[in-house]
Amino acid sequence: MQYLDPLYGDVEIPHPIDVLAKDATVQRLRHIRLSNIDSLQMPGIANISRFEHSLGVWYLTSIAGFMNSISGDDALIIQAAALLHDCMISPYGHLVEEAMSFLSISFNHETKLNELLNIYKTDEIGGIDSQVLFGRSAQIRKWVLGHFDRSFEEVLNDIGATIQGKGDFGQAISGDIDLDNIDNVCRAAYHMGISFNKRLPVLLAKSLKLLNSSVAIDSSAVQLLNDWLILRKEVYTHFMLSELDFIGKLMLIYTTIYALQNSIIAKDEWKSNDLDFAIKLLSRNASGDYNIPEAKNHFLRWLVGDLWDISDLTWFRYPAPDYPDLLEFNKQISFILGRDCYSYRIKDKRSRKITILTSNQDRLSLGDDPNRWLLGVGSPVKKDFTKHENNLIIKNACNFFGCEYMGPANVISQQGQLF
Repeated sequence: MQYLDPLYGDVEIPHPIDVLAKDATVQRLRHIRLSNIDSLQMPGIANISRFEHSLGVWYLTSIAGFMNSISGDDALIIQAAALLHDCMISPYGHLVEEAMSFLSISFNHETKLNELLNIYKTDEIGGIDSQVLFGRSAQIRKWVLGHFDRSFEEVLNDIGATIQGKGDFGQAISGDIDLDNIDNVCRAAYHMGISFNKRLPVLLAKSLKLLNSSVAIDSSAVQLLNDWLILRKEVYTHFMLSELDFIGKLMLIYTTIYALQNSIIAKDEWKSNDLDFAIKLLSRNASGDYNIPEAKNHFLRWLVGDLWDISDLTWFRYPAPDYPDLLEFNKQISFILGRDCYSYRIKDKRSRKITILTSNQDRLSLGDDPNRWLLGVGSPVKKDFTKHENNLIIKNACNFFGCEYMGPANVISQQGQLF
């Protein structure tokens, strides 16, 4: 299988990875966005698929410097893990997963593959003959049995562990500096239109080595890491501080919460893709009526860009509240402001503290932990939040969550950086 990647050019996927890439489990990712929602303020990233990203992570893994040190089953397992790392992601990416967390429904797409290992459920990805994409069945078991001499359970456990960052090579897929986030950041930057060296992800991948059963970076490539951290900050600043996208995420999360609470969708709906999920939310019952008008109306408003009004986005110091606590905060702030209000928080991802070994066996630390989280409150009522209401939200958030207010999201700090 050959494809043209916007970052890496012409790429040839060799056998047997090409067989796995054509499986329904991976093909499902063509219909799930990488950016979670189709961004209003960054239309270039609106429709990047998780499929494009997963192929990118596989490609970086296939050319990584440490691949020269491994072969056979180990080489195939880490490449399979790279390709499958997002295969259990929910529709609209992390947003539906977060909506489940609001209702204390346990779900983690990185561990789901192993959870399904020995479960026979025809409606679950990973189960035997499970239906996952327009009637097509997943064939992971068949693929494993056709290319490994070990048991299916043992191989899939190794793939799942690698996806979770465990084992000798797991750090390369999920760690302080991993190929998943390297591709994610650079791919988003490219589609946003941010100027950077397109060779950066390839150079970083080739600089990763295997040292004492750990993933390390070539000492000469430290500046590449700094370049990537700078690019990452710019990308996540756009992601996090876009008010229109923040309210769009909030609307989709609460539409999903409402649909889960009213049994429009079931908790196993994580296996759907974006299109299937939207159809469910907009479906009619036997009488021709929408099952729950509120869920349909909120979702339609989001689809056509008729967004809820939103409060000022504000920073607070850690610890960030758990998602279920936000539901309780909604009741309090709705009563105080006299209108329905819905809150959402995002941990500050613009900075990232990374620790990695170098080829000189030094332990390198770069970046920092921002120790902040961002709060926004939305309301379906078409009425701007006043300065008084914004102050009430800040005051009550500090009291309710026991946190410290740090400032507005769009203010320049004393260090000359966007706070």
